[in-house]
Formats: sequence, C-alpha cells, structure tokens
Amino acid sequence: MKFGLFGIMLLLSGHSWASAVGVHGMVLINSQQGLIASHMPLHGSIHSHQLLFTLQLSPQHHAKALALLSEYPLITLKPERFDLHQLMHGSLTEFTTEVVAGHFERGGRTELEQVTVNVTKILLNQPLSEQDNGNYYAIDLGPQTLLAHRIAAIPSFDQLILVDSPISAIGAKNTHNAPTPQLRLGNGQPLSDHSLWQGMPLYSLYLETQDFQAR
Repeated sequence: MKFGLFGIMLLLSGHSWASAVGVHGMVLINSQQGLIASHMPLHGSIHSHQLLFTLQLSPQHHAKALALLSEYPLITLKPERFDLHQLMHGSLTEFTTEVVAGHFERGGRTELEQVTVNVTKILLNQPLSEQDNGNYYAIDLGPQTLLAHRIAAIPSFDQLILVDSPISAIGAKNTHNAPTPQLRLGNGQPLSDHSLWQGMPLYSLYLETQDFQAR
C-alpha cells in the first residue's frame, strides 16, 4: 500500500490515513440565513479541508451566541474531538463545543461551555488547493452571498466575506454541476473591509494569514 508523504506524516503523528480525529476549531459568523461555522483548515494535516455549514443551537445558547458576535470581532468554536470526515460526509450531525471570545488557540476566553451544535446544511466542502490564490467560492445565502477564499498555495489566506447581494447579481451561477461557483477577485490579495466591488459592499467577516505562511 502506498501512503505517500502525507500518509507517512499522518501515521507518524498518530493519525491513520482514513481518520481525521482531532479538535477541529471553527469560526462562527452570522448571516440572514442564520449562524454559520467555518472549519479552520491547515495545509498538510488532518485539517486540510475547507468546510462551512449552517447550524442550530438551543434558543438560550443562540441568543447568547448572537450577543457575543455583536460584542467581539472574532468568535471561535472549540469542539469535542471528532472525525472531520464524518462531518464532511454527513454522518456526524451533532457535536458539543465551547464558544470562545477570540481565537481558541491564541488566548481566547471561553464564554459558553457544553453547547450542542446541530448541523443543518453543508455549504462548502472542498480540499485545500495548490493552485493560484485570489479565487473565491460563492455560496448562495438567498438575499446575501458568502464569499470564501479558496485557500491555495502558500503563502495564502483564509477569508470570509459577506456581500449584501444575491448570488445572481455578482455574476455567479448556482447550478447542479457547480454548487459553489468560483469568482476571481482582485490580484490574489485579501479584500479590504467595506471595499466596493462592482458597486456592491463587501464586509470581511474573517481573515487569517498566520497559518498560511511559508515555514
């Protein structure tokens, strides 16, 4: 059996080729379609996958999460250990998490514990790319569009942008063959907050560059 370099790295780190069990940190954002979680990926690891999904919390935790999102610029989730592959493939639809004000690995403070997350819809499910940067997946949120940067060859970046326009208005078609069409924006650099693209306001909700630099 040929594992390749990535497979050998996984074995040496204690992970099997078929498993992606670990603590899969996520960014929590809000939209007109409700709460959305975005897996925080890394190249060359069990986290090398972009995964976004809508979710539901209990009414009590939902209200508290919205309050935190309005108060802090970054809210992350620190879930219990689970296999990311199960979440990707739909066999894991519920897990427990901590809700953290700030980055859960960089001094963030836990605000809520033992919060049950119910996964309602997978919005994006793509492996990390080694192609050019500057392409964005366009995700249909009805009256809004969520743009997720296609994390590509290092140096790269993870960015989520909310556009207050439907997907049809930004030149992307949501078809059966391309549920997450890609757009080429800018010159491969992150788009700035409140910048205008074709007259539409773009709001950068999340930007991570530190994890995607050459080491």
